[in-house]
Amino acid sequence: LLQFFVKNNLRPSSKYEIFKNHNDTELLLKAWQVCAKGMNRIMTVYGLGEAPQYAKMDSVSYDVQSKFYKGSVFMWSDFLQNKKPKGNRLFFQESLDFSLSLLYVNHRDEVARYEPLDEKENKKAIAYLKQVNFNAFDYASVLILGNGPENYQDRLSAIGKLNLQLGVLEYEAKKAPLIIVSGGHAHPFRAAYCEAIEMKKELMNIYNIPEENILIDPFARHTTTNLRNATRLMIAYQMPLDKKSIVVTNVSHSDYVGNPNFNARCMEELGYLPAIILKRLNSTALEFLPNVESLHQNPIDPLDP
Repeated sequence: LLQFFVKNNLRPSSKYEIFKNHNDTELLLKAWQVCAKGMNRIMTVYGLGEAPQYAKMDSVSYDVQSKFYKGSVFMWSDFLQNKKPKGNRLFFQESLDFSLSLLYVNHRDEVARYEPLDEKENKKAIAYLKQVNFNAFDYASVLILGNGPENYQDRLSAIGKLNLQLGVLEYEAKKAPLIIVSGGHAHPFRAAYCEAIEMKKELMNIYNIPEENILIDPFARHTTTNLRNATRLMIAYQMPLDKKSIVVTNVSHSDYVGNPNFNARCMEELGYLPAIILKRLNSTALEFLPNVESLHQNPIDPLDP
């Protein structure tokens, strides 16, 4: 039964793509280990208050030593423990339910807030993609990276607005049929606004770009996942993976994306390169090719897995 599950579910999903060369037993073991580590990570960060890798962005929302939070966690634990099960229970169901509840009580539901994307924010763009002749363009897409505000009033930062203008210049030169905007609720801490959605609004309202020409990634919290999540969209919506795209951002950020240190960070945090950075077009734009290994899930980063 487990072998059937691996062959017919795990492998075809590509959710554990970097384990694909392992045999079925090893793949299942590695997939379970990373998922278990992800649940443990949620419980230590959002239950015990351990600092995550990016503490300013991803930390627990409350004082874990306060009576209020201790009481909240106790009452949620009691509720889950006494909840009547529905259907077959997974052997790790209690841990899964508890870790998901910790994300929920900390208002950290960003990864589920905009799903299903293909029926909501990206619906019109997906319909448009089905009729695009990609051979008529030099590039498959223009990916514009976010730069979130550091206050709770602004929907976009000054640099974020600059990134948009730089990307629009590439798009209006008819280099690609659509724009991808990438950025989640990263800045400031527990940001109220999703950067990709605000970027899409700005493109439509200020630059008069039609909604069907804009794809959004509302989840990315880092440059590594900007490129990874954009690649996931390209794969999901059947865009040509052998066609180059352009990644656009301000000059300082673009220097970083084109630097070998960025590849090193991707390998350290993701375990693979989400995209292959190619030629620099100008000071703010680089060519890249998407990498299918971007489908590999990362439960250890529960806010952008």
